[in-house]
Amino acid sequence: MLIIIQARISSKRLPGKILHECAGKPILQWVIDRINSLNYPINIVVSTSNLESDDLLVDYCKSKSINYFRGSLDNVIERFIETSKKFNQKKFIRICGDSPIIDQNLIKNAMDIEKIVSADIITNICPRTYPKGQSIELISLSALEKLYASNISYQEMEHVTLGFYNRRES
Repeated sequence: MLIIIQARISSKRLPGKILHECAGKPILQWVIDRINSLNYPINIVVSTSNLESDDLLVDYCKSKSINYFRGSLDNVIERFIETSKKFNQKKFIRICGDSPIIDQNLIKNAMDIEKIVSADIITNICPRTYPKGQSIELISLSALEKLYASNISYQEMEHVTLGFYNRRES
């Protein structure tokens, strides 16, 4: 399973937070270590922007042999489509890079559900059933491509799954 960690240096509230150290290691590394503690075959990719400001993040990924992908800063839905295609995956899990205490069991639960039920999206966000920082979304590439091809707003391009939630009755 491909796990895409969404990350960027240019956070508006706390720039560079993804590489800020907490208890001896960067926030991003905490996220990666928690995901790696799963006993499942996974492939982790950090998906970031192609802006110069994210060169530090890419340098960190290179230094730790972490897969990464660079794409549009604002069109995150397109970046996720391109990331999934580059790593040849039809489904992926989206994790925010600023979730250092993500519960890896929630990731495992989403993967277990996916084995039983074929769904375009498996989520604990809509309705929100866990606090922020524990958000899990397992997404089908084909559904994301279909959403992207529809008439989506700028905000829906920036927030990967917002378009699904805005159209949940359709």
